[in-house]
Amino acid sequence: MSADTCPICNEPQLVRIQPGVLECHFCKSQIVNGQIICPACRRANAIGLENCSGCDEPLTVFSAVMSRQTAGRGSQRLEQLKGQAGVIQVQAEKHSQARMADFQEVDLQRIESERKASEQQRLHDRLIYKYTAISLGIFLLVVAIVSLIVR
Repeated sequence: MSADTCPICNEPQLVRIQPGVLECHFCKSQIVNGQIICPACRRANAIGLENCSGCDEPLTVFSAVMSRQTAGRGSQRLEQLKGQAGVIQVQAEKHSQARMADFQEVDLQRIESERKASEQQRLHDRLIYKYTAISLGIFLLVVAIVSLIVR
């Protein structure tokens, strides 16, 4: 394999995109400082490895084909993440319940605030009714006294 040939797909399409960083225009793999970057976990691996040393994801076309033929399944990284799905789901449910408790607390505070405002409005309305009734009584008393005096 020449220096310009991709170690993943064997295509002569390597292009220097930065100092020490090569990228294959065919398979989009990256070689940084002479090491292959795993497309699944982004770990640097020595050239020549068939699988990533971190996540066991196939690094070459041949190892990808062989792992699919022997295992009959897709990405090794995907399989690892599927195994974590139960834990992630439990954590998500726990966080969801915590958020819901926060929302319920805010809602209870809002309801209490509305109840207090309603009580204050009711007291205010009672005072207005009371003063209106007293004023009307005084007015009628004055009218009655004036009508008695005028006769």
